[in-house]
Amino acid sequence: MVINGNRRLAAARLAELPTLAVHLTGLTGSDLASVRAAVLVENIHRKDLEPLEEARAVAELVELHGTQAVAAEQVGKSQGWVSQRLSLLSLEPELRDDLASGALRVREARSLARLSAREQLQAREDGYYPVISEGATEGSSGVQAGGSAKGSGVSGEGAAKGAPARERAVRNRGPAKRSS
Repeated sequence: MVINGNRRLAAARLAELPTLAVHLTGLTGSDLASVRAAVLVENIHRKDLEPLEEARAVAELVELHGTQAVAAEQVGKSQGWVSQRLSLLSLEPELRDDLASGALRVREARSLARLSAREQLQAREDGYYPVISEGATEGSSGVQAGGSAKGSGVSGEGAAKGAPARERAVRNRGPAKRSS
């Protein structure tokens, strides 16, 4: 049974290689949790995996191993990266769709995930994803509840107009407003 390396095996077969180097590990097929974890780790390292797929795989690893720290060690990432990926799972379905389509970037999605469901949907409806200011740190969202531009003293529609250029909201990144 091939647990890791299915794509490499398929490529070797396609290239009609007569032999292929195989590395056996202490992993046994009888340990279902270990096998599942190995598959998840390999999938997380795929280049074409979407952020939400990574998030679901990370959530499963955390469930299997019990902590974010152990899951992070398994995938060779920081505990912060694991936490950030897990935060994507708290996005409302509409924002998950935006993330999957590319209309919403991962960094913005992480910021929006900190908001309540109502605030997430309001931000989407306004066509207003978080303020990403030049001075924003990785940990700061630049977004306050109600969609105000942090540091501008102006909220809502006026936030983009009243804020300095470096703090203007990223506008029209989401889906177009629906008229009713």
